[in-house]
Amino acid sequence: MVTLSAEQQQKLRDIAKARKEENERLALEMEVPIDQIELFLGRATVQRIEKSRDISGFDLFKKDWYKSNPGNNPLKSNHLVSAAWKEVSSEQKQVYHELAVKQNTKPPTLNPSASTRTNERRGFMNDMKKLADMLSLKCGVESFIVLSSRIPGENFGEITGSDKGLLAAEDLRWTQSFLEFGLKIQNNEIGDREEQPPPPRPIKKARKNMNEGRQFIAHRMKELYREIVGYGVVPYSNWETEKHKLEIDIVGWPEGMPFTAHAFKRDQMQEIINALEQGKIKFISTKQPLKKENNDTNETKMAM
Repeated sequence: MVTLSAEQQQKLRDIAKARKEENERLALEMEVPIDQIELFLGRATVQRIEKSRDISGFDLFKKDWYKSNPGNNPLKSNHLVSAAWKEVSSEQKQVYHELAVKQNTKPPTLNPSASTRTNERRGFMNDMKKLADMLSLKCGVESFIVLSSRIPGENFGEITGSDKGLLAAEDLRWTQSFLEFGLKIQNNEIGDREEQPPPPRPIKKARKNMNEGRQFIAHRMKELYREIVGYGVVPYSNWETEKHKLEIDIVGWPEGMPFTAHAFKRDQMQEIINALEQGKIKFISTKQPLKKENNDTNETKMAM
């Protein structure tokens, strides 16, 4: 990061002040709110979207030819159009070329159309969704993102994020409430700071929500597992093999219920959470202690 001297910082402050005064002058002169002046100035560098191919004079001539010669199939009459174009005078061809140049020249717009903004947003939304998926898969981070337009009078609000983040937000009833609040902000319906977005609905007990319940069980089981093993996560998929290898077992798990952190019904999940909260479920060591006889023998040898 570049470090600016005191003189350079003061110069930038002077430039910012001059720009602000100029924006205020423009807003007064053009009778446009200052926030819209700043918004449109930010778009003044928007480049025109180039077409794959500009229109040529021959293209315009072709349109006129088909209008004058109805009934011709465009797929089979190209040779007729080309022959007619060769017979056109140089002066008339120049007229067509000039018309084509005018149609191809479009100045940059400071206020793109709704369809242009929609296409741009769709592309950025897809990029955000890909990033949210990568965060979820590679980093274990779930996201829930609310978007709203800051263009005055435009009613645009959407949500995106990772799949699990969106599901959790929907279960917590964040989706609709935060989206409605975003639309209020962009439409200037929030007048003072006393009106704040509705707080997330608290979940006092994990059993009240399936996603929260599963997360609670998975987290607590990992803690219990690490207390006895010291590392890793519970090997649910190959538990029978791993428990013999590690010489551990689990006690207190509800009888007849699959040993997993996810696949159960609501009543089963509630039973597991109750057992975890009461300390009934835990991992134990199954290592065989040395027999008392062996201990006595070893003690005798040591005494001798």
